[in-house]
Amino acid sequence: MVKHHGESSKLGQVRQLPKQPQVGCKCKLTLKLLERLMRSARTKMTREMLAILCERRKHNTEKRSHKERLTTMETHLDVLEASLEELY
Repeated sequence: MVKHHGESSKLGQVRQLPKQPQVGCKCKLTLKLLERLMRSARTKMTREMLAILCERRKHNTEKRSHKERLTTMETHLDVLEASLEELY
């Protein structure tokens, strides 16, 4: 077997593990990516929940009779008038 220059000196040595700062950088990068994924998932879930709530509200509004909707609007108007009177 032919030995190349410097090969025999490397045979008995143990390779060193990567230094700690490299591992820390990988952890920070992983954490940043994970935070973005979680934020994205939360945003999607919030959007879906809002869509469900809007659909429910729309459905509930459609189910009420004209008289009930009119009464609700009158109540809202009364509240607005009272608020305006307090301001002036």
